[in-house]
Amino acid sequence: MPAIRLQASVQSGKTILHLRNALEDPVTVTPFLATKAEGESAWSPVVPSPVKLKGGQIHTIDVTASILKLFTFKVGAKLQKKLIRVRLVVGSKETAEPREVDGWVAFQHNRFIEFNCH
Repeated sequence: MPAIRLQASVQSGKTILHLRNALEDPVTVTPFLATKAEGESAWSPVVPSPVKLKGGQIHTIDVTASILKLFTFKVGAKLQKKLIRVRLVVGSKETAEPREVDGWVAFQHNRFIEFNCH
């Protein structure tokens, strides 16, 4: 069972990541985003500092600005889907094995309409 459960969603046109500590012990999580096609050096941090979660605690992060830095979306009615990768580092960067999940974002009518990770 993963220590951190991840859920992605769109709320009022903003892309949101929900992190939940599934353990009783506190953990520190550092989330990163990248495009699916880019290599190892392309990871960009979502938040300026690691997130500390108590046992069972949920933390919500607006990642809209981070996604807009990764992709260029054209203005208009045409549906645009982009593949994305999320990396979660639990604990310190030096000792932790990162967990990666793939997903996508969909943009239409000048707003995000879907954000999903699996």
